Amino acid sequence: MGGIQDAYSLSLSWNEDYKSGNFSTTFDLIYSNGHHGQPDATGFVVIPSLKINEKFELVSRYQFTTSNGGGGLRLQKRYERLATSINDSPDRGDSYHAGYFGLNHFLDGNDLKLMVGIEVSSMGQGKDEYNAWTIMTGVRMAF
Repeated sequence: MGGIQDAYSLSLSWNEDYKSGNFSTTFDLIYSNGHHGQPDATGFVVIPSLKINEKFELVSRYQFTTSNGGGGLRLQKRYERLATSINDSPDRGDSYHAGYFGLNHFLDGNDLKLMVGIEVSSMGQGKDEYNAWTIMTGVRMAF
C-alpha cells in the first residue's frame, strides 16, 4: 500500500464542541472504510479542559480506535513507531488506547502558549502489546 491516502476509501468524522463557563470539551467520532485489503477502523476522541484562570488551563484527552481485522491499525509514525524500532515492540494492532493529561500556560492568549503533559498509550493484538509513557512539551503559536 502506498500510504494512508490509499488505505481507506471513505472517512467520516463528526465533531462537537461544548463550553460551559470555564469548562469545555470536544468530541470526535471517526469511521474509515478500508480499501485494498485494509480493515475498517472506528474510533472516538474526547478532550475536556478546565480554564483555571486567564493564564492556565488543565487539558486531558482520551482516544480509542479499533479495527475489524488483525493488524488493521498502525502506531503514529512520529514517536510511537520510532520507539518500536528500538525495543522490537509490535507497531500494528487491532485496538489502540491513549490518555493524556497536561497544562497549558497562555503567554498571549491562544496565540502563544506553552504546553506540558504526559501521555500513556497502548496498542494490542492478541498476546503482542505495545505500551508507552510519553512526556511532552511544546510551544504553540498562531499569527
